[in-house]
Amino acid sequence: MTRVALIFGGVSPEHEVSIHSAGKVAEALREIAPARGLSLVPIYINREGEWVFWTGDWPSEATIGEAPKWDARPEDFPVQALPFHRALGQMVEQRIGVAMIMIHGIGGEDGRIQAALDLAEIPYTGTGAAASALALDKPRCQAVLNAAGLPIANSACLTSDGIDGAERLVEVVGLPCVIKPARGGSSVGVTIVRELEQLRPALEAAFAIDEELMAERLVTGREFTVGLIERDGGLLVTPVTEIIPPEGRYFDYDAKYTVGVSREITPAEIPAQLAERLRSLAAAAFRAVGCRGFARVDMIADPAAPTILEINTIPGMTATSLLPQGAAAMGISFSELLGFFLDSARFDRG
Repeated sequence: MTRVALIFGGVSPEHEVSIHSAGKVAEALREIAPARGLSLVPIYINREGEWVFWTGDWPSEATIGEAPKWDARPEDFPVQALPFHRALGQMVEQRIGVAMIMIHGIGGEDGRIQAALDLAEIPYTGTGAAASALALDKPRCQAVLNAAGLPIANSACLTSDGIDGAERLVEVVGLPCVIKPARGGSSVGVTIVRELEQLRPALEAAFAIDEELMAERLVTGREFTVGLIERDGGLLVTPVTEIIPPEGRYFDYDAKYTVGVSREITPAEIPAQLAERLRSLAAAAFRAVGCRGFARVDMIADPAAPTILEINTIPGMTATSLLPQGAAAMGISFSELLGFFLDSARFDRG
């Protein structure tokens, strides 16, 4: 019997998305548990950073959704809450066979949990510690992609102690531009700035998330995403998905996670040559950054050329999520997809 730790929640603004992902994942893992000999140990990291271990039977999706109440009502939920330094030891004592990380953004995609699991020699799903940290750090990831000859938007960085000189960003990047936290996801803290007077509020929104931000030249065009999945030593590249947000909006938090707000078309209705170019760029970005297991690469394409926007090493796994849609277009069910994640799980010895 392989004990699977499903780690979710976390301290980032994407906390709720992580809970939704974990609920879907728990239900899908239940489907493949008998054939694979799996048992589930959900571990919820609350907003204060405490690790809350579920100690009962396999919880339902609804019970996972109530995770914020677990440690507040221990009389109703079979849980054990531990600080991190004890939680890692608990995982070792429980002989966790693999950790499935479903925390998005800071604290999940930034390499810290991955590094801790490396030290504990617990295999985990997805990208390793160093590449996770790189992929989430947008300015440095852009530098690596640029060095690899991949197309990115013109950008510049700013730290919170330099906010008074922020107008220099406009000189470097130009308007319109996109202001975003250097480390984060789900479009939290992201603002499109079209006029100079919009700059200061946009900076404040980004600095509320991170102490460093990136200003990126606004690239217009159609939005696309491509999933990457490791399987049997090879790399599966999903069909291209086109993302069509509501008219006049970009693909923001609500557009990403509210059912029916945006349209996604898989496979995208685009010329075969463009589709192949997007899939090739996604695979090249995955390899350049050093990703493994699975990821999703977001791009935008005008009539002239595509541009890589970002790499998501732990993309969402909710009802509206894009990677499962791409996998389904290849005939891969959600539970099969999670099986591939488990098969590629490993830790780094250093």
